[in-house]
Amino acid sequence: MAIANQPYELKILPLAEAGAWRFELCCLTPGCMIPAGFKLKLLTCELQDFDGNEDRATQAVPQLALEVDLDPGESLLWQVEPTPDNYQQEILQF
Repeated sequence: MAIANQPYELKILPLAEAGAWRFELCCLTPGCMIPAGFKLKLLTCELQDFDGNEDRATQAVPQLALEVDLDPGESLLWQVEPTPDNYQQEILQF
């Protein structure tokens, strides 16, 4: 995805613990840092917040990351601020 003409990648990785997932937002340009003010946020499919659902850069960081425990069949939406170019809301079912 592109944000302000800079390429980023959202990775969704299963963790060793059953039902645990890690969401990572990284910049794809070598040496690039995610600027202060960027936010990675997860919401329920009803667009509700939950405990530990966002990571915000208060200074430049190499990545933003969230780890969540999900039951089979649960759904989440992801958001990044600022909004990526051509962003379309996407429901992810686990």
